Amino acid sequence: MSTGSVMSVLPHVGFFVLSVVLPLVIRQTEGKKSEFVRHHSTEALNFQLTFLAVWLSGFIAIVTIAVTTSAPDGSVSAFIALPFVLMFGIFAGGAAMSIVGAVRANRGEWWRYPLSIRFVPGARGPHE
Repeated sequence: MSTGSVMSVLPHVGFFVLSVVLPLVIRQTEGKKSEFVRHHSTEALNFQLTFLAVWLSGFIAIVTIAVTTSAPDGSVSAFIALPFVLMFGIFAGGAAMSIVGAVRANRGEWWRYPLSIRFVPGARGPHE
């Protein structure tokens, strides 16, 4: 595995470690030297920012449900389990997408996350 492919795999693995920090650092350092690394670090950064926004929305939903459905005795409705299940599914999907991104980067493919908001420009388009 060459250095370029290692640096293009690491941003995707950042999902499990440092979230947005790792792809941002790689984008700002090694991404200036290689268009391929810049593409993958930008893709990973955008996906992880999207994931963070969804995750925070889920957390707000849990707190809102807990506050609005709590009984006078302090017990919380079983309805609160739904956002936890959804958040687990979202995490599992995010983990799977990050693994796919890492594998594709390792193969040398110009891959884009299918479910991602493009907050940060700089990723190469699919036909560029």
